[in-house]
Amino acid sequence: MASIPDTPPEPAAEQISSIMGTEINQHRIHHLELQIRSAGGDTIELKRARNSLLNISIRIPPEILGHVFYWTVLERRILPRLRGGSLHVLLVCHYWQEVASQTPRLWSFWGHLLVHWYQRFKLSRSVPADLVLNGYIVGERSPPVREALRLALREHAQTDIINSVQLWNERRPILEQVLAALTPDEGEVRTSSIRIINLRLVNASRFMARLRFPQLTYLCLSTGTQVVDLRHLGEHTGALSTLVLTLENHGASALPTVSELLLLFLYNPRLEDVTLHRLLSRIIPPGFPIIRVPLRNLKRLTIDGEAQSIFQLMKRLAYPADLEAISLMVADYGPSSICDTLGKVALDYFQLQSGRRVEVGIDVRTLRKSISVQADSILEGADGNAMGTSARFIVYVPLFTGRRQYVQLCLDLVGCVPPLEVTAFRGELSARIVQRVIKTMPNILDLHLVHAELEPGFLRHIPTTPNVRLLPSLRRLCLEESSTHEGSWQPLVELLAELSADGNDISLTMLEPQEHICRHVLRNIELLVAAFDVDGSVDADCPFDWCGVTEEG
Repeated sequence: MASIPDTPPEPAAEQISSIMGTEINQHRIHHLELQIRSAGGDTIELKRARNSLLNISIRIPPEILGHVFYWTVLERRILPRLRGGSLHVLLVCHYWQEVASQTPRLWSFWGHLLVHWYQRFKLSRSVPADLVLNGYIVGERSPPVREALRLALREHAQTDIINSVQLWNERRPILEQVLAALTPDEGEVRTSSIRIINLRLVNASRFMARLRFPQLTYLCLSTGTQVVDLRHLGEHTGALSTLVLTLENHGASALPTVSELLLLFLYNPRLEDVTLHRLLSRIIPPGFPIIRVPLRNLKRLTIDGEAQSIFQLMKRLAYPADLEAISLMVADYGPSSICDTLGKVALDYFQLQSGRRVEVGIDVRTLRKSISVQADSILEGADGNAMGTSARFIVYVPLFTGRRQYVQLCLDLVGCVPPLEVTAFRGELSARIVQRVIKTMPNILDLHLVHAELEPGFLRHIPTTPNVRLLPSLRRLCLEESSTHEGSWQPLVELLAELSADGNDISLTMLEPQEHICRHVLRNIELLVAAFDVDGSVDADCPFDWCGVTEEG
């Protein structure tokens, strides 16, 4: 009985299609060649059909074609032989619309200058665009927005094919003319499909009042942007997920009220990230009722401003159970309001669960020089158990102040709420302040010391509990611009030896490290260095792992 031969493997679908396509093309090409030879008249159509079958076409990814079109059409300076207005690129690909539709980011960005935007508009009048003006206008004379460009902007706005409006140019008159071209006529309110608005140094009152933005997800009104009535933001939006507002002081009558802010939150229940800058106390009308506005999707909340304003707004918000982080920056002119915010807001109104993070910062640049706060008089009546021991509380002090009394103020505030677990501290510290940090924040995870003045034996002045290690939770210690003399490292070695007594792993980061510190063998400590020594040398016998950068970068 004859053996059955092995069946060859079937080719893949692509191979079958390629083989069949080649055979069919050869047959059709031969047939077209015969027709061309026998035809006596016009054979242009037959030749075109034959030429289209000579090579099997390979579809180029739209992304690659998009880059080819971009550099050919817009960057004519790299192809100087192309005449002005030449559009030979249109003959390259039959699937122009498909390419444009599949590369929206490439085709919607028309450059950072009005000149670039107008040049691109002349080529693609029906393509959705991102109006992003971050640079300066070169060669423009007064008026900077010419009539042709104004009409181009107006046409794009009327046909509703603008994806985003991001105006960060420094020339306010230009930005206002651009917004005026995008704004509907008086008495008309039009719906727009704009998804991103990012404005700076411009009066956007009319623009926001005469357009509805049902698809707007990102709204940033930064420094100098005027929106007199926030009601328009609430009534004309509804899908915001990110909100960044800088509430400038344009006079008492122009300040937004807390009711307008709350209405804005009510109209946009999908808000996930909210940032409010320069929140002033005057926006809270006296006697305004406390109405809790639910923000069920809120993940991150950041507010900086006067303490009383933060306090009044925060107690009118209801926070979701999965809130990730709250960051407060108090920029007030006295310690009493700071204490009021930290005590009443962070403790009484943040019923935080395990895993949440609260960042409370103090903008010491705006504090007065004369600050004298006693620990026993701060946060009177604050319920320290409201947050629980699992909440994380971060204190940050800017480094450029040079005023250690502000650091002491922060420590006084933190020392009054022992249930809190402070995870990070950053500031200019003396030996006495370091002692206070260790005593008042035993559960600290991250300690950043700047200009640390540590004296030999300073740990002996810190009362300790028998059989309890100092700072048991510490994971990272950073020293920045600390003393560089060899004798000054003795307290550091003493501290590290105490911290690592129980074999706890600590990551130590030092800026401008010295070679002599590496000669001390400290067990179970990993030394990560952010810069080499002055001469770039490293001791070969150093027991640590070095990770550094050169002066060039």
